[in-house]
Amino acid sequence: MRGASRASLAALGDQLAAEDITSATVATRLGNELFSVVGLLDSEHGLRRALGDPGKPAAEKGAVAGALLHGKVTGRTEALVAAAVESHWARLGDMVDAIEELAVGALVLAADTDNSLDDLEDVLFRFSRVVSAQPDLRAALADPGLPEDRKHDLIGALLDGKVSAVALDLINQVIAHPRGRPLDVSLDLCAGIAARRREQLIAVCVAWSSCPRPSADGSPRRFPSPTGTKFISISCLIPRWWVEFPSRSGMSLSTGPRPAGWPRSGASWRADRDAAAGKPEAEKTTKRRAGQWLS
Repeated sequence: MRGASRASLAALGDQLAAEDITSATVATRLGNELFSVVGLLDSEHGLRRALGDPGKPAAEKGAVAGALLHGKVTGRTEALVAAAVESHWARLGDMVDAIEELAVGALVLAADTDNSLDDLEDVLFRFSRVVSAQPDLRAALADPGLPEDRKHDLIGALLDGKVSAVALDLINQVIAHPRGRPLDVSLDLCAGIAARRREQLIAVCVAWSSCPRPSADGSPRRFPSPTGTKFISISCLIPRWWVEFPSRSGMSLSTGPRPAGWPRSGASWRADRDAAAGKPEAEKTTKRRAGQWLS
């Protein structure tokens, strides 16, 4: 996306983040409802043109979307779709693409909330490779004449019990809404969204034996660089307290309470739970790229 579309997509992403969803069930429902809206807009060309018409007032388009969805989806879904149709888009297709990205993002959020984000990214990548290498499977899943429930049964037979419920949900949604793309391409796009989410998260390190408590006077605590002269731009979140690794950028965060409104990952929630239970050494959790530095 370019120009106005990029800015509108970013604003929608901020609106999703502002919902501060901490339940995998809520996030999954939001993602599935947004995918249903994508399917509706893809199939109803007149409706898509009407909601994406730049010549119509934004409030009018938002009201139409609200009237169409009210009572059929949750308030969160209705608000996000209304915001999408009221936004400015460089081209008509960008609006539906943005709602699709929100849908994927909501399911990625569900995976993050139940601490399976890394697994989701890995499953999407590996299943994409399987689909690429199996033309018969790819043809069956892309066959418009094969009922959706038959495709779901096929995916269930292949993946049920081997992947998380969120991963299975997302794969089924991608199959149900191909949007003119090969399945492996759609899976790779979803894996990319999951990877961006992972890279945006602050690495979580909870290792009471190696991470010191915050200073009594609230002054910043510094960790030595793992390589002496080379520094990494990564922060370390201890339950309710902040410390910082040295960084090339020179950014600094003092120790202190977790900033109000900061999104909680499943890992930080689990760390708080373990700390409250009095465990002497809570689980150490790091994102994949940070593992070599924090191990």
